[in-house]
Amino acid sequence: MNHIELAGDTCENPLVRVQLAKTGDSAVLYLTDYARVLTTIGTASWFLDSNGQGKTYVRAWHPTLRRNVMISRLVLGSEQGAVRHKDGDSLNLCRENLTRPLRRAPKSAIETRQSPPSTSGMSPTNSVAAGL
Repeated sequence: MNHIELAGDTCENPLVRVQLAKTGDSAVLYLTDYARVLTTIGTASWFLDSNGQGKTYVRAWHPTLRRNVMISRLVLGSEQGAVRHKDGDSLNLCRENLTRPLRRAPKSAIETRQSPPSTSGMSPTNSVAAGL
């Protein structure tokens, strides 16, 4: 289990600082989110993990899934997908610092939505009857 400290933000919201395994670094998140993460993964050790491309993420072992999971995803209630840290600090796990980027639709889907339906070969009466 990681060492934790209780603190407060500028609005006196209760924060938890979780010391990460094998480093002197600490992740910070709200007490309510910390409690929810604990109900999901228990007292698994939190650690800083690298994606091999210079980005680091706070992770822990998920006993049910039997794999390491990103704590930021657990805070947002998501099991997969990208999570961005608005301030660029992967140790800041406060909910308002985390965001899910919008997924862009594939280009072909965008082009399909923007193209009006073809009415060629239809008479005006057929167009009305077809609901166009």
